[in-house]
Amino acid sequence: MLTALENAEFTLLLSGIPKDERRKRVLELFNKIGLSGLEDRKPGKLSGGQQQRVA
Repeated sequence: MLTALENAEFTLLLSGIPKDERRKRVLELFNKIGLSGLEDRKPGKLSGGQQQRVA
């Protein structure tokens, strides 16, 4: 099972964006939506609202 970070990076991966750029974009997004620090959690360990924000 992928982590929240890996899930958020997935569509960027399919778009061919390099790993460093994907990571930067996703970490900035997590900071903006209040999920900073939760990047390494599995989806089952996030609340319902947090899961929706990752999706």
